[in-house]
Amino acid sequence: MELEKKEELLRLAEAATPGPWRECGADRGGCACGQVWSISSDCPVAEAWRGDDVIGEPEQGAMANAAFIAKANPAAILSLLDENAQLRAENERIRRELTAFRKNTSISGSQIESIDQILGKERNANG
Repeated sequence: MELEKKEELLRLAEAATPGPWRECGADRGGCACGQVWSISSDCPVAEAWRGDDVIGEPEQGAMANAAFIAKANPAAILSLLDENAQLRAENERIRRELTAFRKNTSISGSQIESIDQILGKERNANG
């Protein structure tokens, strides 16, 4: 995601009613109104409608949209942006360390590629 879009998400999330949010009636299986409520403020913050391409009853689409909006609340967005920043910083640190390692070692390029492949497989296996 482009930096400008992340900055806009950050600005919007910080300006919005803080999360967590819940869909109306979440404690009793949801209701068909499509409202999304702030838990801390105990007031509605959004209302979801179904899209034209939703399969099933109109209420199901509104409920599904409200459930999604409730989970994608400002607190969740801020947490994702923070995690993304941490992962990017860690990735940059690892790149710097790898660059320094490559400059200070006599390992051949093919050996480094083998190590990179092994590390990539371990990362994929560990999620």
